[in-house]
Amino acid sequence: RSALLDEPARSASAPAADAPSLTPRQRDILALLATGATNAEIARELQLGPETVKKQVSALYRKLGVRNRTEAVAQARS
Repeated sequence: RSALLDEPARSASAPAADAPSLTPRQRDILALLATGATNAEIARELQLGPETVKKQVSALYRKLGVRNRTEAVAQARS
């Protein structure tokens, strides 16, 4: 995932101090968002329903404090 987001790998035991705590599924979704995948593509890749992806993306936006995919990916890269 770190490679997809162009950021250095972090150990699971040492997250960044100001990083929101994302679930493993939200991290998977964020990694796919960074590739430009649509909700439908994410649903197929992760074997989820489209509505589940939509809800997870909304929760991800709330946790990151962003309003759209572009902001979410930029936040993850910083």
